[in-house]
Amino acid sequence: MHAKSEYQRGEGGKMTDLGDVLTKIGEEFKDEIWAKSGTYCLIDVGKAFEVLGKENADNYKGVNAVVPLKKSPEKGIPFLVNGKDLSDYCQLESGIAVPEWMAEESGLTHKPYKPKDSMVLYM
Repeated sequence: MHAKSEYQRGEGGKMTDLGDVLTKIGEEFKDEIWAKSGTYCLIDVGKAFEVLGKENADNYKGVNAVVPLKKSPEKGIPFLVNGKDLSDYCQLESGIAVPEWMAEESGLTHKPYKPKDSMVLYM
């Protein structure tokens, strides 16, 4: 018997263009992600849509995916942030986290994100 997964599939049940973009972000950072990390960077999902040549980029401009990092980047400026600001995010199986509405819309499996109380954002 298999253990029940913490992850659940989005309401639509099938992957959308958004799901494809989020999957590609996860794949791009797969060697750098540690899902439980308190150190992270942000990826603008709308810009990722543009880079990948997908339509509807304007729907996601300024909406960020959180990429929890195994180690601090060599470049960038660290900012101490309140992890509770990310409490309405969901974590995808790739380890990246996005707002709950985005996780649902993507069709990807996800679970509630459990950010640290205090986190370090690299920009």
